[in-house]
Amino acid sequence: RAIRKRLWLVAGIAVLVTTLTAIYMARKPNVYQATATIQVNLEQTNPDLVTSDRQRPLSNPDPSYFNTQLQLLGSDTILRRVIKEHSLDTNKTFQAAKAESSSGGVRSMLRAIGLASDPKESEQPNEEFSSSLNSELVSADEIAEAIRLAPYVDIIKKNLSVEPVRESRVTVKDTRLIQVTFRNNDPELAAFVVNGLGETFALSNQEQRSGT
Repeated sequence: RAIRKRLWLVAGIAVLVTTLTAIYMARKPNVYQATATIQVNLEQTNPDLVTSDRQRPLSNPDPSYFNTQLQLLGSDTILRRVIKEHSLDTNKTFQAAKAESSSGGVRSMLRAIGLASDPKESEQPNEEFSSSLNSELVSADEIAEAIRLAPYVDIIKKNLSVEPVRESRVTVKDTRLIQVTFRNNDPELAAFVVNGLGETFALSNQEQRSGT
C-alpha cells in the first residue's frame, strides 16, 4: 500500500538512477587490453660436453630460475629500460596520466587544507626511495634518472599484470609461459607496451648470457 501511494516517486527514482548510470557509462572512456605471451626456456647446457646421444645430460629444470624470470619481468629495472628505449616518457598519454596523478581534483582539495603535500615536494627523493635505488644503481646519474622515471613506472605498474600460465587439462599444471597484460585507453599504445616489454626482457636475457 505504501508503494502504491508513492508509485510515481518509485518509478521516477528508478528512471533517474537508470538515466544517470547510462550517462556515466557513456562518458567513461573505453579501456583496451593487450596480451603477450613470453616463453622462458630452460638454461642451456653446453653442447660441447655432449659426446654422444647416450651420454646426453638430462635436463634438470630449476623452478627458482623460472620464478626469478617472473620477478624480473615486472621489476622496476626492466620497466625503466622499456620506458627509455621506447620513449614512453615523451608519450602524450603517459604525460597526461602523470599530470592527472600529480594534480587530481581530490589531491588539490586536500593540498589546499594542508592534508596533502605539494607535487613538487613529493617528487623530491626521500631517504627510503634513495636507499632502495642505491641497491640497484651505482651512479648518481642513474639514481636521478630512476627518480625522474618513477612516475611513469608507477603508471605502467597500475595497469600491468604478469602472471604464469597454468594448464588445467593435464596433471602437471605448470608451464614455462608468462602472460603479460596491459590496459590502456589507446589500443595501439597497450599493444606497444606489452610488445616492448617482451622485446626488452628478451634482449636483457641475451645480454646477460653473452656477458656471462
